[in-house]
Amino acid sequence: MRAGIVKTLEELDRYSWSGHRAVIGKAKYSWMDTENVLATFGGTRRQALHAYRAFMAEGIGQGHVKELTGGGLIRSH
Repeated sequence: MRAGIVKTLEELDRYSWSGHRAVIGKAKYSWMDTENVLATFGGTRRQALHAYRAFMAEGIGQGHVKELTGGGLIRSH
């Protein structure tokens, strides 16, 4: 979303090139530990998905975040 490839959470739900689809249960990647990701958001899957979506929605309004831009070497400089 920050790159402007998708504009809404609904578009992100359908976007194949993101781990987001796996986190919300619409794709399965054997290398991605979605349960561990969701566990940080709540005790049950339902609670976690609700909190995760709220977290994502809140992030949309933040726009450009300098700390998330430029790659590790640039950020650590």
